[in-house]
Amino acid sequence: MRRLLSILLLYLLTNSAFSAEPQLCPINPTNQKPTCVTTPMSDWAKLLGWTPSTPSPSNICGGYYAEPAEITAHPNPLPIADMQMDITSTGPAVYSPNNFSTLEGDVTLTQPGRAINADKVILIPNPDTGQTAFIDLQGHVRYQEASRLMVGESARIDMEKSTLVVNKGAYHMTRQTEKNGVLNVWGTADEGHRDSPTYSWYKRATYTTCQPTDPSWNVKSKNLTLDKEAGRGVAKHAVLYAKKVPIFYLPYMSFPIDKRRYSGFLYPDFGYDSQSGSFISVPYYFNLAPNYDDTLTITPMSKRGVMVDNLFRYLTPHNSGTLELSYLPGDRAFENFKIQTAQLYPPSYYNTPFLNDLNSSSNNRGSIAFHDDTRFNEHWSAVVDINRVTDDYYFQDFGSNFTTVSTNQLFNQAAINYQAEHWQWSGRVEDWQTLHPIDQTFAQDQYSRLPQFSFATSWPDSAYGLSYSANGEWVNFAHSNDFFTNVPYPNGNRIHFNPQVSFPMNNSGAFLTPALAIDMTAYDVNNNGVLNIGVYPPTIVPDANPNLREIRTLPIFSLDGGLYLDKFYDFGKNGFQQTLEPRLFYLYVPPEDQNNIPIFDTTLPPFSFNELYRTNRFMGYDRVGDANQLSMGFTTRLLDGYSGAEKINASLGAIYYFRKHTVCIYENCQDDPAIDDRISPIAGQLTYIINPATTLTANAAWDANQSQMNNDALTLQYRPDAKRLLSATYTYIQGGDPINPNPESPENNFQRINLSLTWPITENWNVIGNWNYNISHAHPETYLYGLEYENCCWAVRLVSSRILEAENVNDELTFRSAYYLQFVLKGLASVGQTGGSSLLRDSIPGYTDIF
Repeated sequence: MRRLLSILLLYLLTNSAFSAEPQLCPINPTNQKPTCVTTPMSDWAKLLGWTPSTPSPSNICGGYYAEPAEITAHPNPLPIADMQMDITSTGPAVYSPNNFSTLEGDVTLTQPGRAINADKVILIPNPDTGQTAFIDLQGHVRYQEASRLMVGESARIDMEKSTLVVNKGAYHMTRQTEKNGVLNVWGTADEGHRDSPTYSWYKRATYTTCQPTDPSWNVKSKNLTLDKEAGRGVAKHAVLYAKKVPIFYLPYMSFPIDKRRYSGFLYPDFGYDSQSGSFISVPYYFNLAPNYDDTLTITPMSKRGVMVDNLFRYLTPHNSGTLELSYLPGDRAFENFKIQTAQLYPPSYYNTPFLNDLNSSSNNRGSIAFHDDTRFNEHWSAVVDINRVTDDYYFQDFGSNFTTVSTNQLFNQAAINYQAEHWQWSGRVEDWQTLHPIDQTFAQDQYSRLPQFSFATSWPDSAYGLSYSANGEWVNFAHSNDFFTNVPYPNGNRIHFNPQVSFPMNNSGAFLTPALAIDMTAYDVNNNGVLNIGVYPPTIVPDANPNLREIRTLPIFSLDGGLYLDKFYDFGKNGFQQTLEPRLFYLYVPPEDQNNIPIFDTTLPPFSFNELYRTNRFMGYDRVGDANQLSMGFTTRLLDGYSGAEKINASLGAIYYFRKHTVCIYENCQDDPAIDDRISPIAGQLTYIINPATTLTANAAWDANQSQMNNDALTLQYRPDAKRLLSATYTYIQGGDPINPNPESPENNFQRINLSLTWPITENWNVIGNWNYNISHAHPETYLYGLEYENCCWAVRLVSSRILEAENVNDELTFRSAYYLQFVLKGLASVGQTGGSSLLRDSIPGYTDIF
């Protein structure tokens, strides 16, 4: 019964408010009742100045609105009574100074930036002043100003108020939007009132942004207001039509007509997720002030409950930031997950910590994310980041970026920074929340810095041509006990100081720079131990001497030199400049046993061309790599002889070790596969601009000692325009598999291929795709494919995804499936699951989002 009443109410509203088709009634010279006929859309298009054109990617509307040059030349005409008016007609004209004056035929009234046409014009004077007070227009009325046009059966102009009323006609205007730029809007109305250049309202009117020849949708309302000064449109008793079919009724509809922000409900998102079920998100936007706002979103989920999310944004002359709070009470799906997980993972030494954490987690789930950037003046600035969740599985269930395995490290910091010409200084506290989901690869807990103070200074071009620099830090490292054994991690202080002096000698074709640095690092550490990565999961093995008090001092000598050679030559009709830039870099650091020093923040990065000229092969201060080595490399560039644009940039190089190095992160050097080699891998990098649309980039390191690649990455991208994109990427890292991180494992290499596509198959249809395949484990990590349709006034997107969420050491996979449907009525609404937009932007670099 309720459904029947709703259908009846919709029928009454849509049929009693106005006729389904607009009508135009011609002037009846016999003064009899006019005969009204339904006006074809082609006639409305012609009356509104629509000029057809061949559809193309740059004009998917199939036409445009033409305006005379004398109109566009004066975009802001003065009020009609304040300018002289020229009047012409082809028919009889009767002038009476104290009574009505009449002109017939093709009557034209013109002013700079304004043109008025009608079959008949009656000038009505003010009886007190004798000046024209009203102008009545009859038959084929046309009132045009820049970006504004009204046509109709009849009209009246109030000269004293500068207002216009048009009967039985149509209107056209342009409006500005944030995403779609300038949009053309038009509609029909029984009455159209133009009260000012920025304010108009209409009775029994329609509104659409579609082309006037065949509109796909329109809104019909009893009353429609378009207020450019307020930046809002309001439709009362509005019905949205798709073609001639009513879709839904709203007693009140408010929508923006420019880029300004207003409080009110935003259009909802809806969709389906394999873990959360069906959901709908209803956001309400609070425009609190020009420099801060708030968005409250309520999201009922069929499998979980109701989530409340609040996002607050602010901007001041000195700082900007966001605060987002989310809360979901009584998550039903999470309760079921805990029961099922207890059955899948019986208690054991390995599983017990995971299960204890899971069972102690509350079903009331939430998160906080706060970020603030502050700039006090040109030298001082500060940043604050707070990121916390209630349980280890929060991002697995609600993370916004599903293109990779969900993040398990949440960063928190508060820092203050100083920067001047010669000095930089910073102080910070830094902490991490590490998540340990039982169904994902174990994430090692990170060290907190409570606090850290660091500085850097540089004094180039000093006396006698010398350059001086220095950097240093003091940091207190703190760590929780081992996740599995509860053994304390090393904790304590590290002080680092590294002064350097160099003597740069440069000219236009060569350079030579000898440099000497002293690396001094002091440790005061408790609970010293060794991280054993030979077992999974890795654990801490306590040291026989748990308290470490030590100062490590090492000299670092380097000699860096190179040449710059170039040659100009012609190739066909084009001129090119090619450079050849050979470079030698000698490095000496004496060996010193550092195995007793704990690893706080130091790693050994994959070998690449950039590693050739670094003074420490490690990233971090806990290890200083010993070295007696010579790096040999060169770079060549191919430049356009006319524009100077770079066509090719290629580099190649390697390191010769005069003696093998002995310093490693771990005591048995299992982290360094090249420990016994005399020659490093041959590293290279290439950027090749094949043509303006096609780019090839490559980074590779070939290990001749093992006759295999150490690591490489290759990307080929073809992008002829904003809507067309083809991209293919291959990545290989020896020993870089996050699932099998043990360097002694024969299956610890990492290989992945990624293919991305966005391509129009017609003027209106686009196909989207992304395929991410893990070659190392022989399974895909991402399936993403979809279709987009866009025309002049609406667009729709359907995306399906199946994305790897977790993979554990037993190669058990957990996928998350999601479907995204988004629908846009250009200039009116965007409806659908906005996660589809972020998913595409994250998966396809360079993707142009139309939503």
